[in-house]
Order: sequence, then structure tokens, then C-alpha cells
Amino acid sequence: MYLRHPEYATLIPPRPSSAEVYELIQPFMRPAGQPWNNPEESRRRWFAQLFGRSLIISYKMLANDPTVQANRNNSRPVTHLQTLIMLRFAAEFRATYADFREKYLPPEEANNPLYIPQAQSWDILHERDSLTDWMDDGIYESFSYELTKRWSNWWDGKYMKTLEREARSRNLDLEDVLKTGQWKMDDEVSSFKDYPSDAMPITGADSSLLTSFRGFTGLSSSEFVWLLGISPKTFFMYRKRPNQRIDASVSILMRHLYHNPDDLDLFIRIPHEPAGLLERIQAIDPKFERKHFGVLLGAGPVAGYNMTKADSMVPAFARRAATLLARHLDTSDDIYWHLREAAEAEAKARGLSASQLWDNGTWHPSGHDDSEDDDSDQDDFGDD
Repeated sequence: MYLRHPEYATLIPPRPSSAEVYELIQPFMRPAGQPWNNPEESRRRWFAQLFGRSLIISYKMLANDPTVQANRNNSRPVTHLQTLIMLRFAAEFRATYADFREKYLPPEEANNPLYIPQAQSWDILHERDSLTDWMDDGIYESFSYELTKRWSNWWDGKYMKTLEREARSRNLDLEDVLKTGQWKMDDEVSSFKDYPSDAMPITGADSSLLTSFRGFTGLSSSEFVWLLGISPKTFFMYRKRPNQRIDASVSILMRHLYHNPDDLDLFIRIPHEPAGLLERIQAIDPKFERKHFGVLLGAGPVAGYNMTKADSMVPAFARRAATLLARHLDTSDDIYWHLREAAEAEAKARGLSASQLWDNGTWHPSGHDDSEDDDSDQDDFGDD
């Protein structure tokens, strides 16, 4: 399917530039919730601190010299925090735009491609001007007001709350951190009892969120390290320091996704209930049977029945395909037909007809049943 439809092969959202992120959030950047009194140039100094980095990094991220910007590569955790912000704003934009489009778009413009979102990720924000071109001044003003309200609710009520929790976990005041950019704490954590439950330091200790986050979210090991922007080597380095706080950017990202699991879906849409995914496919293709579900994902009929039992999870071998289905079915039915076509093409390459594939549920001319292939998570970190 990737060869025929390379658009699905992009496993990560586009990486935003610091300048793009700054342009989006600078109206909401303010110390301790107070309005700005400084000129725009002074606001830049507050930027990097929002991602767990120091004040001086702000100037490098937002340097006026294009050469400096081009050579400035943010660390992966910082990039993921910035991407999180872009994805959330894009989600609010999509929801608000869909609502206004349904209520106010003239019927004769319903099929105008200019007013139908094309982008699948946060890059929909690049389409803002064309998508809203049909709005008159009154509608656009209402649209902007509603979007800003929704965005402010997330920024102040979710993201800034995360930064406050992180600051408390480091025995710091957030306003002071925003002024100085001093997130780093070398002092060891002597007792977790000294901290509120929602602001526990994240260290390498067994009782820390670092060790429970993957199980809590249902992520595979590879998804876990990718999501946090770290390598397995970095994970084990943290684990060997049970009393040391982990990097601020990683800690902020993990803490935010733990307290706001809806934002995790912006990165990785894990289909926790395959039965629901089956129902969505059957709404598209009424001839699709329960036994076909396992076949569609590369196994056999028994796997389809097992996956769609109550409280069942998607096994490791099917996670990527199921995740693509869950993500793209929100906006289009095409992903199902494309995956089905790919399955039939694979069957043909193995000397099978489409009817043999769907009727018999086999991927081998000999009739071997793939249904009971090992579906465990093979990429566990293992013991420290």
C-alpha cells in the first residue's frame, strides 16, 4: 500500500519551524497569565522556556538571521512539544471550521474544493485563508472569536497547567522559570512524599511515571521512545539515575500526555477497541465480515474473531495498519479501499486469487493458516 499510496507512509506529522510555532502562539504567550506590556521583540525571550529550554535558546530558535535559523535543529523532545501545539491548534481549527461550514456555507458552494480541507495534519493551518474566503466579515469575526476561545482554553487550561506542574516538581515557580529559563535541577529527589500527586518529579525510579507511562498508554516500546523523542539508550540512562529528574522537555511532554490523553491521539491513534473499527469498516462495505478483519490486516479469520472480541486489543503485528485505519477513516473512506486493494495485490503475488483470500482466509497456496502467528510485542525493552 505504501508503494501505491506513499502519502500513508508518513508516520510522523510534519515538523514545524520555530518561527511557525511562534507566529501561532505569541498572542497567548504571557508570564503568569498577565497581558503583555513589552514590544514584540521582547516577547521572543520567553519562547524556548515554554519547551523546557533556556532563555538564550529562544534567540537562537527565533534568530532574524536565516542562516542561524537554518542551522538550528531543535532536539526531538522540543520538536514534539512544538508539534503537539500545532496539532492541537489544527484540531481546534478543524472542529470550529466544520461547525461553521455546516451552519453558514452557501449550499451552492458545498462541493467547491477550495472550501474542503485537503491537508491531513497541522499543515491545514496553511489553508486557513482559502478555506475561510467564503465568510463575510460578520461570520469571519464570529469564527475567529470561537477559535481563539477554544485555543485559549487549551493553552491556559492544559498546556500552561502542565508547565506549572513541571515547575512545582522541580521546586520552582513557573513565572521565575519563564523569566530565567532555568529548568535544570541537579539536586537529587530525596522523597516523593514532599510533592503533590499531580506534580511528582519524573525520574528513573521504579515508582516514577517514566516506568508506568508505556503501560498506562498501551504503547509499544518503539512507539514509546519515538513519542518522547528519546532513544532506548537514553531511556536506560534515565533508569540508572533513580533520584535524578529527567530532561525538562521530555518530562513536560510525558507529563502533559499523561494528564491529557486526548492529546496523545494527535500523535498516535491507537485503536483500543478493534470491534469499533470493524463496525466502521462494515458501514463502508456491508459485505465485509468479521472473519475478514484479520485477513485485511495480514493474518487469518481466527485472528479477526480474536481481535474483535469484547475488550480485545490490536496485536503488535496489526498495530500500524489498524492505526492508519483509525486515523484516516475520520476524514475519508479511501484508506479502507486502498488497504483492501493492497491485500488483494499481495495475495496475487503469492499465487492466490482475491476470492481465495477472502473466502478461505489464507495467505498461502498450501492453505497454512496465519491466524495464530505470534502477535506479542517483540520490541520490549526487557530488563535493565
